[in-house]
Amino acid sequence: MSEHRKIIAVDFDGTLAENRFPDIGEPIIETIKALKHEQAKGARVILWTCRRDTQVQEAAEWCAKQGIKLDAVNKNLPEMVEFFGGEDTRKIFANEYWDDRAVTMPPPDRDELLTYAIMAYGEQAQYDMMVEEASELIQAMMKLRRSSAATKEKAKESIREEIADVQIMLDQMHIIFGDTKEIETEKLDRLADRLNFPLKREENPQ
Repeated sequence: MSEHRKIIAVDFDGTLAENRFPDIGEPIIETIKALKHEQAKGARVILWTCRRDTQVQEAAEWCAKQGIKLDAVNKNLPEMVEFFGGEDTRKIFANEYWDDRAVTMPPPDRDELLTYAIMAYGEQAQYDMMVEEASELIQAMMKLRRSSAATKEKAKESIREEIADVQIMLDQMHIIFGDTKEIETEKLDRLADRLNFPLKREENPQ
């Protein structure tokens, strides 16, 4: 994805309109105003509802009359379909889910944040960033070699910062290309053998 814009999946009955299912209730003005404000800032909106057939069509038309532009109805946006392998998933991907029956959960964890970064900026951009951060770490290491006693601590601090940047990008590479633990274990075993080092190995469970 070349451009990142927030995606909001919004429920209909009880969220945009008072719940009078199968009829359509009165507009919930505060929610509509908030949604239109997000759209004005560039957000895209997916109507996410249990309504089907003519009922969902009526809900979409009602949204249009309220000034809500729907980017999709009960389906993912095209770039998300592509990201998840070319076929639409049953779950709608969004950055925010607006629903009167939603329960607020803890903030996303590290992997969720990094996965979101990949989706937001695109894989190719993250490949390029991986190369850039690795290059900056190399440069910082070279500066340490040239540093004096007076500048050595500053050079080490710079290396720690670059290591952090590289680690964040490596974690994203793991998400994109897959886990490397088995390969790392094999390489560590070979290193231990070369050094005749008594590496503790986990026994296979019986």
